[in-house]
Amino acid sequence: MNKTQVVAGLVLGASIGAIGYFGYSLYRDRLPEGVVEVTIEDPVSDWDVKGFVTLEPPVYLPVTADEKGRIEVALRIPEGATVEVVEHPADERPTLRFPAGTIADRLEYRKGLRGDDEVWQVADVRGTEIEPVGAERFRLFRPLHKGGGQPLFGYTWPRGEPDVHEAVMDRFAAAMQKGRGFTKPPRKKARARTIEGFRQRGACAACHIHGKPESQKTPRRATDASGFYVPQSVLFNDAPLEAHRARDINHTSPFIDIGCPDGTPAKKVQDKGVHFECDGGQVPRATLRIVEALAAGDVHAKGVCRSRQYLYDHLDDAGRKVFAPRFAECGIAG
Repeated sequence: MNKTQVVAGLVLGASIGAIGYFGYSLYRDRLPEGVVEVTIEDPVSDWDVKGFVTLEPPVYLPVTADEKGRIEVALRIPEGATVEVVEHPADERPTLRFPAGTIADRLEYRKGLRGDDEVWQVADVRGTEIEPVGAERFRLFRPLHKGGGQPLFGYTWPRGEPDVHEAVMDRFAAAMQKGRGFTKPPRKKARARTIEGFRQRGACAACHIHGKPESQKTPRRATDASGFYVPQSVLFNDAPLEAHRARDINHTSPFIDIGCPDGTPAKKVQDKGVHFECDGGQVPRATLRIVEALAAGDVHAKGVCRSRQYLYDHLDDAGRKVFAPRFAECGIAG
């Protein structure tokens, strides 16, 4: 080998090394530092088996226009760990701060066919795991193949590292270009647009700000001191109506009232779905009359109380006292 060949070989080797370091999506076996690849073999039972509890907030989250898409939030607090109640930095309401080891996952379901049966399939999972000393890890999982009950693939990665976040999004985008990550892959012409929408919705840190106040923009609900939306909403009977899905279903309950902050009725609007509006840019709110609902044996109200019981079992004494009226509505007492 002459001198020219040696130099060329060194340059080529350096170039490949640089691509391997900076171009994560080109080398599927090389993960960015801090990223963990995860496979969930049985998404139908995984969260139940691992001790998660599905939370049921008093005010329903919206569903898709065709009612074939819904969202649930699953929470797991470590056994023996304590949830603290602290002052919300943005308003006068008390709020929650979850301990290390807590995981909150938002599960999106789509209704589809498994054989001849129509079943709910896990289409997307996004979550946060709280680590010691206040650190967090984001979690994102998608179906490996189309169809119901398929394994999920995905990653966990540290919050607060934008470059790592983008590298994870690149990996998902590459997989989705090949048709993975969907319960029902979109047509190739629409795939690029779908992937771009996925990336935009993947801005986890910007959405899950700690102690975010209620907002006119989606998401409208406040977050707690850990950046979660749904857990603390379980402990309040009212909430602003969300608008990130086309169909609001709160009007289907005889025990949920919908109105505007100024006391006027909210206007029901039916287009592709159903939503409510208030004059002057006000955000409509809904309130569950939970005592009345429980007296009538309402299934939804019972689910809310099961969620409150789970939080009660982990709350500190101050939290149990602050939220005592909400626990009393469900017959929960110390």
